[in-house]
Amino acid sequence: MSAPLDPVVLEGLGLRKHFRIAGVLSRDRHKVVRAVDGVDLAVRRGSTVGLVGESGCGKSTVGRLLLRLLEPSAGTVRLGGRDITASRGADLRALRARMQIVFQDPFASLNGRWRVGDILAAPFRIHRSIEKGAVRARVSELLHRVGLTDADARKFPHEFSGGQRQRIGIARALALAPDVIVCDEPVSALDVSVQAQVINLLRDLQRELGVSYLFISHDLAVVENISTEVAVMYLGRIVEQAPRDRIFDTPRHPYTQALLESVPIPDPARRGRHRERIAGEVPSAVDPPGGCPFHPRCPIAEADCRSVTPPLAERSDGRLLACHLR
Repeated sequence: MSAPLDPVVLEGLGLRKHFRIAGVLSRDRHKVVRAVDGVDLAVRRGSTVGLVGESGCGKSTVGRLLLRLLEPSAGTVRLGGRDITASRGADLRALRARMQIVFQDPFASLNGRWRVGDILAAPFRIHRSIEKGAVRARVSELLHRVGLTDADARKFPHEFSGGQRQRIGIARALALAPDVIVCDEPVSALDVSVQAQVINLLRDLQRELGVSYLFISHDLAVVENISTEVAVMYLGRIVEQAPRDRIFDTPRHPYTQALLESVPIPDPARRGRHRERIAGEVPSAVDPPGGCPFHPRCPIAEADCRSVTPPLAERSDGRLLACHLR
């Protein structure tokens, strides 16, 4: 009898990524940018985890650490329960078939000198996962799955619209039947109407194939639409994580509340109501504040917030929260 599947597909434990500054001045040579500073994040089978936060908070770096595209400064990455932090060479290449990525820019992420058929055939040739004679049929299947045609295999990326190019990127990510796909701002470069089409495609593929997503975005409306769970990042740390409805209906961390309040209100009748604003600017990741990283901008911060870093701990309602006062 086979062992049950691990409900957690991809997991990061205590992830840190510090980039050393290559400054010409001696005082800069020992400084580091704390892009990710202690993140625990798990993506469960068949689910979509939305990772949100302001630009520069470390969202994309977390995604690349989980895929081993970046080496973590500290922490552990697990795929299907297996520690892959130290995997190298052929072992890591084999694991890459199980975890893929859809990039933000649907043009820069495709080789403009290759025809689409060659782009989609490349994963099969690199991993030698199917017989050569079956590659063309598999490419055709991928194109149809994302709403394109066999004739599109003979075209170059510049012959497509942005939305169509992103469909090609999604098809490439699906080629090796991965367990999890990191979607790094996959619709931010697209028109709103096209965004909806791509989001609907991702949801349909998840229903059909059972693939899991880590969906990185700064667009809260898109995240609310696609996610089953949401993690909120601030200055390299996760400050709140909960099921989607709990985050959007009853946010508890002051930063999550302010982030949701910053979303434009389309209803003119509601625009006049009082809305909390985030004061100040995001602190530098080179010299982050002590204690809670949000305390310089927090309207309810107290003395402990300035000196003691709150752990990300589970609360009575099941959410994870890093705040002394909530």
